[in-house]
Amino acid sequence: MTETFSYAVWRHATGAPHFDLFISRSGGTIHWIVPYGIPEEESEKRLAVEQAPPEGLPEEKLGEGTCRDYGEGNMELLELGTYTAELSMKSKMVLRIEQGRMRGRYLMIVPAWGRWTEKKLWVIEKIANT
Repeated sequence: MTETFSYAVWRHATGAPHFDLFISRSGGTIHWIVPYGIPEEESEKRLAVEQAPPEGLPEEKLGEGTCRDYGEGNMELLELGTYTAELSMKSKMVLRIEQGRMRGRYLMIVPAWGRWTEKKLWVIEKIANT
C-alpha cells in the first residue's frame, strides 16, 4: 500500500552550511541534515544525519517560516512538495517524488555502520529519475 505525505528541503547557511530535509509520515516528522545536498543524478549517494525535528513542527508547517527559527543562520526554502511512500520501514524507505527539482525515486537506508553511531546515519540514493 502506498501513501502520500509532504516533504521540504531547506538550505541552512550556518558555520557548516548544509541542507535540511524534512519528511512527514504516519509516525510524525523526520528531519535529516544532509551536508552535501540531495542527490540530483541517478546512482548518486549522500550521507544524511537524522536529527530531532524542531519542537512543535506539525506536518502542515514543513514549508512555513516556522523552520526559519531552527538553529543558527539563515534558512532558505528550496523545495516543498509531496511524495509517495513506496516502502516505509524503520531503517529503509523508498520515496517517489513526481514534481520539482527532486523529481525521481529515492532509496533511504540505514547501513549497518550507521546504526551504531550516536546519531543515526542514513544514505540517500537517487535510484531513478522518474
